[in-house]
Amino acid sequence: MVASHVKAVTAIFTQPLYRLNARAEYLTQIDHYTTMFLDFLYLGCYIHSNSLNSHQSRFDF
Repeated sequence: MVASHVKAVTAIFTQPLYRLNARAEYLTQIDHYTTMFLDFLYLGCYIHSNSLNSHQSRFDF
């Protein structure tokens, strides 16, 4: 009886912490994927601009 009561009270206090932690991990994951996407976008634009100006550039894509 007492053990189940303690378990319920502990769950009430730890549940928001788990939710906060999960939300933080989710946001970190979104941030990671956004950064990766922007890096690929930048790289794509860089390669594209180099292929347009390939006569001026050292790199020939």
